[in-house]
Amino acid sequence: MDQWFPGAIVRPGPAWKSGYTNYSGRVGKGAVVHSAEGYLSGAMGVLDSQARKSWGAFLAKDGQVYQHYELQAITWHAGFDANIALFGIETEGVAGEPLTDGQLATLVAFLRWQREQEVWPEVSRASTLREHNEFMATSCPSGRIPWERVIEGLEEWPTVDEKAMVYACVSAAQFARMHWEFRDLHELDKRALRYIVSKLD
Repeated sequence: MDQWFPGAIVRPGPAWKSGYTNYSGRVGKGAVVHSAEGYLSGAMGVLDSQARKSWGAFLAKDGQVYQHYELQAITWHAGFDANIALFGIETEGVAGEPLTDGQLATLVAFLRWQREQEVWPEVSRASTLREHNEFMATSCPSGRIPWERVIEGLEEWPTVDEKAMVYACVSAAQFARMHWEFRDLHELDKRALRYIVSKLD
């Protein structure tokens, strides 16, 4: 598993702001997306301060990713239950400011990469895509995350080469030999099969 997002500026956070006793790393899959309620320089000041607050990555308004800790590191961003399970992503800006096009594109790209590294069982607001206010009494992320567009971006299938198509078709053949039914598949697998069929026309 890769721990650092390609293209990220690695801007380490304090080592003491990561982890809990008896936990070597996160035990779940997915992310909590936050509103920084501030801007880059101020957020870095908080990260470097004595405040018991930290997060895995920061998405600047220009779309640049600053990653502070490894993907599997535990950071202190949304309370114990969220921290041990989900990666914390801060987005630059304040309430009332929508994500920039650059931030949205980078958020989708980061989450797609994270999904691939962790092999998420699903893309869902109920499990892998969460908000700070779902764990603690806060307004964060202040309605700034356009989840419909994020999920739409995550569900788009990237272009695949012919070798990948062959492997996918072999898997489909195995599926048929086992006498499984389409309805028994995970929703992501169903979309994959529909994609394959569309390319065979």
